[in-house]
Amino acid sequence: MSRTHQQPAPESDRAHRDQRALSWVALLLSAPEAAVFVDEGNRIVSLSPAAATLLPGLAAGDPLEPDALPGWLVCRDVYLRGSGGPGSPAVDAVDSASRSTAPPQEIHPDDVHRESGTGSGRPTGTSAARTPPAPLASAAPCCASPPPSLWDTGASWEQCTRAVAHRLVDRWADGAAVLTHFRRGSAEVTRATRRDGALRCRTERHERVRIEEHLVPGLADALGGGPAPEPYWQPAPPQLPIWLTGPDPAEFDSLLIVPLPGDDTPSGALVLLRRGQRPQEPVAEGGTLSTFARQAAVALHAAGLQHIVDEVAAGLGDQLRPPPALRFQGADVAGAWRPSPTGLGAGGDFYDFLPRHDPDTVVLGDICGNSTRSALRASAMREQLAALAGYDVTHRELLSRLNALQHHDDEYAFSSLVLASIAPGTRGGLVLRISTAGHPPALLLRRGRKIEPVASGGTLIGVMPWASGRSRVVRLRPGETCLLYSDGLTEARGGPHGELLGDDRFADALAGCYGLPPEALVEHMLMTTAQWLDGRDHDDITLVAIQAPPLPGGRRGETP
Repeated sequence: MSRTHQQPAPESDRAHRDQRALSWVALLLSAPEAAVFVDEGNRIVSLSPAAATLLPGLAAGDPLEPDALPGWLVCRDVYLRGSGGPGSPAVDAVDSASRSTAPPQEIHPDDVHRESGTGSGRPTGTSAARTPPAPLASAAPCCASPPPSLWDTGASWEQCTRAVAHRLVDRWADGAAVLTHFRRGSAEVTRATRRDGALRCRTERHERVRIEEHLVPGLADALGGGPAPEPYWQPAPPQLPIWLTGPDPAEFDSLLIVPLPGDDTPSGALVLLRRGQRPQEPVAEGGTLSTFARQAAVALHAAGLQHIVDEVAAGLGDQLRPPPALRFQGADVAGAWRPSPTGLGAGGDFYDFLPRHDPDTVVLGDICGNSTRSALRASAMREQLAALAGYDVTHRELLSRLNALQHHDDEYAFSSLVLASIAPGTRGGLVLRISTAGHPPALLLRRGRKIEPVASGGTLIGVMPWASGRSRVVRLRPGETCLLYSDGLTEARGGPHGELLGDDRFADALAGCYGLPPEALVEHMLMTTAQWLDGRDHDDITLVAIQAPPLPGGRRGETP
């Protein structure tokens, strides 16, 4: 069910956009990372202090040329507007790195000096991909299937931690361990090591892995939340723990620890290991390593949040997943549930067969919106209906009690509902009692391919302190079908001119389904809607077909 709300006045809308834009500018200007702001004419408006330091050749008011930014600064979210459109050199240069599927490079501040021209102070690197210098003389190319970029939004938590471990070994160390989710003496560990010129990565995830901090010099300080010292190599103890090094703890001679920044305390630590003794002094690339640790912390935090979102979406999907096709009370019943692709895989539509232990009623509901909040409300309403259906109540009593359970203080916390109770009729037919609460009318597919809407009415659930529903008794002859559906089908926007599918086209498509079993009928209506949408986004789509089975031999009865 789509939302409709009043549009703000143009002046207030413009003021809101300006205020939001100023807020973003203020936030980014205060950030420690480099940020360059350009207008629609591709002219520099302002630079953050970090950008002015890293890119001394750029100044406010100058046009931003396609070769003005080094490759590490160009990411997939950068797009030079107003430069002639697709096909122009500026757009093609940026598209080659920022709009392709290739992962962007992480930011390395010391790369500015390698990519800057001599004497001019202006970077001459382009957005084309570059090959980072190998940090070790014995370093070999990475494995054939490199891990995803830290900024790959499709990367899972495991992939992101592997990418961090790979990058550490590829650039700084012979071995590395990423410690995350540290709490109460336990952590999750991801290790990567280089052996005989080959990069090997092994991920270990445990619910409770005991971390002996005292066995790793400097680890307790890195995880304690105190001031982070400048990264430096230190001698490794003779026996490092196996959870840190793997099966051969004696092969590493030096270690370096960098904390992963968190909200109040570090969220974990990066442990770098090298073969051979190293001077006990700050490393030359300490600033770059600390910058990488901040980037890794942000990427891991984002991956962790995405993991939580995925878990919630999966849980909601399980709660809202409809029952399979059944035959009960002499009826063949089948349905389909297609959440909006703009949501998290679980929208505001649902259907169920009640009571669940011995069903005789089909319920189809449509919660306002298709967001996560709508899915939560749909899940709650589905369970409320299941509980209420356990009592011997009429449709009117069920709708009234369901309405009393809803919150009435949210303008969008409303829903529509349709109930269809099924009872066997005579001569193989069915008797249906259909009640609606602000829902589109059920459609009857009669003999002769005639479509008969069932008069609907009633108030929406959750709007008023009281609820009223309208009931009607209808009869189905053998082979006839009653279709319950949500407005996501009739309001599907597509066709050659972006029009709504509409009630008439929907009814015509349904009329062509006479004689099909309910599963095939539902699939045909879904295919009709998908063809009309032609790949466009849509609202939640739900439909249920209730059919009186044909008599043996395909004969249709005269009266139920």
